[in-house]
Amino acid sequence: MELGRASGHRRAFAAISGCSVAILGFVLHWFAVADALAVPQLINFQGRVQVGGVDFSGPGLFKFALVDSLGDTTHWSNDGTSAAGTEPSAAVSIAVTNGLYSVLLGDATIPNMTVVPATVFTNDEVLLRIWFDDGTHGFQRLEPDQRIAAVGYAMMAANAQTAQVAQTVPDGAITSAKLATGAVGAAQLADGSVTVAKLNASSGIARVQTGMFRLLDRVGVNRYDVTFPTAFSGLPFVTTSQGTPEVTPTGFSVEIEAPRGEANVVDDGPGSKGAWNSLAVVAGRPAISYYDDHFKDLKFAISDHPDGDDAWTVTTVDGAGGVQVGRRDTSLRVVGGRPAIGYYDHVNETLKFAINANADGSGAWTNTTVDATGAVGRFASLVEIGGRPAISYYDSGNSDLKFAINANADGSGVWAITAVDTSGDVGQYGSLAVVDGRPAISYYDEGNRDLKFAINASADGSGVWVISVVDSAGTVGQYTSLAVVDGRPAIGYNSTSQLKFAINADSTGSGIWTIRSIDGNSYYLHSTTLAVVNGKPAITYGGGLAVSEGERSKRC
Repeated sequence: MELGRASGHRRAFAAISGCSVAILGFVLHWFAVADALAVPQLINFQGRVQVGGVDFSGPGLFKFALVDSLGDTTHWSNDGTSAAGTEPSAAVSIAVTNGLYSVLLGDATIPNMTVVPATVFTNDEVLLRIWFDDGTHGFQRLEPDQRIAAVGYAMMAANAQTAQVAQTVPDGAITSAKLATGAVGAAQLADGSVTVAKLNASSGIARVQTGMFRLLDRVGVNRYDVTFPTAFSGLPFVTTSQGTPEVTPTGFSVEIEAPRGEANVVDDGPGSKGAWNSLAVVAGRPAISYYDDHFKDLKFAISDHPDGDDAWTVTTVDGAGGVQVGRRDTSLRVVGGRPAIGYYDHVNETLKFAINANADGSGAWTNTTVDATGAVGRFASLVEIGGRPAISYYDSGNSDLKFAINANADGSGVWAITAVDTSGDVGQYGSLAVVDGRPAISYYDEGNRDLKFAINASADGSGVWVISVVDSAGTVGQYTSLAVVDGRPAIGYNSTSQLKFAINADSTGSGIWTIRSIDGNSYYLHSTTLAVVNGKPAITYGGGLAVSEGERSKRC
């Protein structure tokens, strides 16, 4: 029986790269059910979204956060990463049909969605903040935030009712027989409430605290025990060398260290593989395009799990052995809802494009040649522009920077090719992105040893390219990576073995470039990648990882 339901009809607009995006007539539903049943920790969110006044259709990316009235406190976000009202890191993919879509906020079965705690509604005023990306213009926050009506507090009211019932249960009435398996876990136990005396003698924790640690293999079969000279104050993290350590009468050394992330093997086939790789999120899971040096093929791998901590499915995209496709340059993106790759055919010196028949890359790959006029295709950079694949690349035969866009979403049409910059030897280390709703490229001017930026006057790249010099202080502009940071074009790049970051004062890139040196002690800055992490610019590079911290930067 439905006890409480509310719907609010509000209108929110945000300017996204020259196009208006609207969420129209959205409806928020909260449901409470009768006494003996639990209240679902779910918020049914339904809405309609338009881009440029036209109902949007296709896979849309959304991010959600519940914030306070000032917008500077986050009570909940879809992936749990938002803080102080900032944009969450991961997005939720939602199918939009003729502008209409719906999602259950708090449904943990949806990738990148966390449960909405009932405690959120202990706050006096809670507002819903939304970010939207149509796959072309990048994420933009929709304003204003939408206030949640009082009935949204039904979840908290139900919890209060549960607590009231709990107070009427006599002490000792709940026995161990009435507890479900797994009902009491670490979260339900107060710190220090379980002592060593209450643990089984064979318990791993007991053995650690008494100076004993038992090492097991992956299936839990006992291998050997290690006795330490003194007991530990807490549970340590233990790592050993790969394989079975050699056991001697005096034992062996074990390194106790802080926890760290694990690297998962994507492709363990014969020979060398993984060079010139490109990472993207495909169907809500990590995916990689890369070169297989053993078979000389271009390959695609996608994880079976959203965090990559599972098996990877590997397929060959192009090549029958010995053709060296994908060598030097690959660029993986989602185009028209399907994984697509722009890449270089090293033997034929041509630029090629591949797209899969299925959204998760499980179908057949269709390969086409984009440009074969001379030696072309190095430094390929692929993005989706207006629902169509577009690639920037280097014409090494003419030493020019080029741009190609297809007439169709699947790349089956004619490729319109234009020369972006022909002033000397230009176009190496190019990075293509959508800036202000238009294609833009950062690249290296070999002749002048400068970093350059080009942006087209039209949304489809058919207009005039406006070119400007970003940095000319020495040899600058190799290994560029272009992204939109805080609504403005920004570039991570190499400057005479230093890592630099440049950001423009204007959303169109027509303003002044502010340049900062991030790391001046690195000599291997290949594969620089700029991205936005938790609302801050972050750069991966040969020397490590740099993350902005307001006026400072941090090297990890």
